[in-house]
Amino acid sequence: MRKILLFFVITIFSFNLSASHFIGGEITWECDKDPLSSNYGKYTFYMTIYQDCDGIDFSATGYNIDVHNHPSLFSINLPFVSSVDISPTGVPGSTPCYDCSSQPFGTFGAVKQWNYASAPTTITGSPSADGWHLGYML
Repeated sequence: MRKILLFFVITIFSFNLSASHFIGGEITWECDKDPLSSNYGKYTFYMTIYQDCDGIDFSATGYNIDVHNHPSLFSINLPFVSSVDISPTGVPGSTPCYDCSSQPFGTFGAVKQWNYASAPTTITGSPSADGWHLGYML
């Protein structure tokens, strides 16, 4: 029994534990189709991250998304644009109101949206049969 308990204690304390409170997210893009624009034909990429406010914040500077299967483009920088509390509101006095500003972390159930956007980016070439893949791993 002591050997099993010792193994359990060593196993528990040998892992690095961390929590991001990441709920989900999305990466989208749009192409500038205005022929009179200086960014005509360029793509702007957007990343939105949804966070449980009962924890740490995400970057207020930005992130890089990874580009896979492209011969010369490997990452795209997405600087921080904004963050907004998108928590559902309740009726004061009867159902709880959620918000991210409660200290130290925010009300349990509150949600913050983090927004990031790239500069207009030129992508040359045509995708192979495997396509180009964009992603970010938290």
